[in-house]
Amino acid sequence: MTITSSATWVPYDVMTRDWYDTSSWSPDPSTVPYGQSFTQSKNQQRDWERGEYLSTDPTQKRYQTVYYTNQTIYQSATGTQVTWTPYNIMTRDWYDTSSWSPDPSTVPYGQSFTQTKNQQRDWEQGEVSNLGGKRNVSTYNTYQTLSQPATGTQLQGQSVSISPVSQTVTVGAAVTFTASGGQNGYVWGGSSGASGSGSTKAVTFNSVGTVTVTVYSPAGGAYTASNTASATVTVVAAPTATLSRTINSGAYPGNVTLNWSTTNATSATVSGPGFTGAQAVSVPSGSSTLGSLAPGTYSWTLTATNSAGATATSTASATITQAGQTVSISPTSSTVVAGGSVTFTASGAQSSAGYTWGGSSGASGSGSTKAVSFPTAGTYTVTVQSPADTNYSASNTASASVTVVNPTGNVTLSVSSLDFGSVYRDTLAGTPTTATRTVTLSNPGNSTVTVTAIGVSGKYASSSLSLPYTLTPGASVTLTLTFGPNAAIGSNTGTLTVTASSNTATCSLTGTGLAPRIGISWF
Repeated sequence: MTITSSATWVPYDVMTRDWYDTSSWSPDPSTVPYGQSFTQSKNQQRDWERGEYLSTDPTQKRYQTVYYTNQTIYQSATGTQVTWTPYNIMTRDWYDTSSWSPDPSTVPYGQSFTQTKNQQRDWEQGEVSNLGGKRNVSTYNTYQTLSQPATGTQLQGQSVSISPVSQTVTVGAAVTFTASGGQNGYVWGGSSGASGSGSTKAVTFNSVGTVTVTVYSPAGGAYTASNTASATVTVVAAPTATLSRTINSGAYPGNVTLNWSTTNATSATVSGPGFTGAQAVSVPSGSSTLGSLAPGTYSWTLTATNSAGATATSTASATITQAGQTVSISPTSSTVVAGGSVTFTASGAQSSAGYTWGGSSGASGSGSTKAVSFPTAGTYTVTVQSPADTNYSASNTASASVTVVNPTGNVTLSVSSLDFGSVYRDTLAGTPTTATRTVTLSNPGNSTVTVTAIGVSGKYASSSLSLPYTLTPGASVTLTLTFGPNAAIGSNTGTLTVTASSNTATCSLTGTGLAPRIGISWF
């Protein structure tokens, strides 16, 4: 700050803010009783500043001091204060909240008893203002119970029941009914014809149909008449049952047809072989065929039941016998050389016992086939049978005849002589030099023979045969013989000799040798 020599400091004292409130009007009218006149006051203030300022620059100040002046102002007012006063008042005097109880009509006639009923008072409490308003209001109640003597006026009711209430019976049956709940006895009635009194009543039903049985207890004394209890009875006819059987096959495996019929039945069962327990079957009729029955006597029972549970029964029986067996043997006739054997086959057995062999042949044992040896010549029989078992009776006895002969094996030649014709000794083209013939060696006997030697004499030769050679009964072999070019001119004879274990067979051989021919060549 620069101060010139001509500047001076000038004192000042100025108001910076005019009067303003520093408090509210007091006291508040709400704190003064309603309608009461009173004086309110409030405080005010002025703000001041003093010091010196530079004459040449009033914004330049020094020795600044702030101070205040105060005043209190007044005014008249009226109180608005509300005052609250507690209160507790009865809003409703005693009144009934229940009726007199119990009602005389619910107490047995003439019986003394005490009745009671409840009463209530209603109250209200809270605060009330001098202006008539309320606050913190609540209600509550007080109670009392009044009593008085009384006499019952109730006539006792009777609720009668009957047992059984529903029943199905067969005509002619009787049912005993029982009544309960009555105080003055019982009276019976209804379309069944029941009558009389008493707590029980036996009624017999002789006609098919639906009828009723009724009962009630009359009024009297302290009791009114009861309700009428009723029972319904359905009367049905008695059932009938008829069971018959037809034996389709009386021998194992047996086959039987059961036929049944019923009347007045709602269900039926059959018990016995082929049925599981008492097995339900169709009504009013039906049938069932039972097969594969083993030998024995069987019995079945048909039971028919009506809707009332009454039953009727019928029985049937059948006897199944053992089945027969027809056994056959093969072969039935045969011839064999002593020392040989025959195998026989049996068929037709059904028994689990199979087959039993016998006869003069000495055959024995079991099985469907049997090999029998015959060491000695003669005539024999072989027999077979199937023994009985549970299901089959013993079979017939089948037999075979066997003729045993001694061995008669031997060898024979198909011809006793062979003629080979003529052959040339030359070798010219086209001229045969060898003649060939065949002969059959056979065994017509019944036993095997062994060929041990084959010999040919003269200008003849035989085909080779591996020796020893076996010929079984009925067998044969072909031998080939040749007549050659080295034959002598003229007649040539020879013999074929076959030697066997049983005998010797021969065949004579003839042929002619011709002189050589001369060939001529022409030039």
